Amino acid sequence: MSQLVCATSNCKRIARALCHCCNKNICLLHVKEHNDAFLSQLNPFTDEINSADYRLDSIDIKVLLQEYHKQLEEWRKASYKTIDQIFDEKSKELQRILIEKIDKQKIEINLVRDTITKLNEEAEASQHDLDLIKTKISRLHENLTSIEQISFKIHTYPLTVDDNAVQIEEKKDLQTILSSPFKTIDFADLSSTSLFLTTDTVGSSIIEFCLLPTVELSRQWKSPDTCTKDEYINRIRYSHETLGLVIQNLTKNTLKIELRCSKTLDRFWSIPLNSGLKLTQCEYCAFNDCQWLFIDKISSSILHITNDEKIKRTCNYNSKLCNVALFGTGILAVLTDKCINFHKL
Repeated sequence: MSQLVCATSNCKRIARALCHCCNKNICLLHVKEHNDAFLSQLNPFTDEINSADYRLDSIDIKVLLQEYHKQLEEWRKASYKTIDQIFDEKSKELQRILIEKIDKQKIEINLVRDTITKLNEEAEASQHDLDLIKTKISRLHENLTSIEQISFKIHTYPLTVDDNAVQIEEKKDLQTILSSPFKTIDFADLSSTSLFLTTDTVGSSIIEFCLLPTVELSRQWKSPDTCTKDEYINRIRYSHETLGLVIQNLTKNTLKIELRCSKTLDRFWSIPLNSGLKLTQCEYCAFNDCQWLFIDKISSSILHITNDEKIKRTCNYNSKLCNVALFGTGILAVLTDKCINFHKL
């Protein structure tokens, strides 16, 4: 009967032990070396758990909640002193939600760190231990990303002297909203009290018509206030006293989306778009809280643009996109090549 040889590289000694972690045969000389090789894999996990702990400690609760506190403050001033107590309670509730999430992850981090320390002290770690630690750390990073991108929806109602005057719920992100529609139909339409038009020429003008009580010309802007002489305004959208414009530069063959004031046409921000996109391959619409959604028809993706010129997220849609529209503040309609899907925000 032939004898088994040690699995260690360049070792021809007779194997005396079987490693139950990797099912390799090891000689007596290399047993400790083989075990040390497994233990050395714990070191990167220590660095990763420390990195996760640093991320958690770096989360600035005040920064994350700044915009939501501002909404609560405006509501508090409008309702005078009778709502001061509810304001304080709801501010603490926002903090409590975030603190509970942070505390939960802190406990998980400490548990994983204790496991790594124990395995190091006992100088014994199996492949199962390593895989389990790796899985837990991966899950921790996912949870930390969720905390860092946390969003809330603040519901305010006419003044009532009870605790239900303000309700706080964590906002769904755009990817969750688009995951499944609650209703599908074949058509839709919109109306408005004002109409903004652009002229179909290079160096486009913008014209505003008042629709009520009769249709009348209200004001008009021309180049260079609207765009340069070699640019063309192809899309225009109105929302919360702002205008969203898609502008093509015919000389450079580029596209950009700009946000302007609807009263003065002052530019708030300008974002260049994918250089490969054509005008017929993109759409956009206003979103909640003076934010915008930009549609890339080629990749069937939606860019979520915040009111401070940041692309918050890019989400892929599960059908071929044609257009999107916001109904009120609670429903997002998505037009595909086959139907219209409605998503609750």
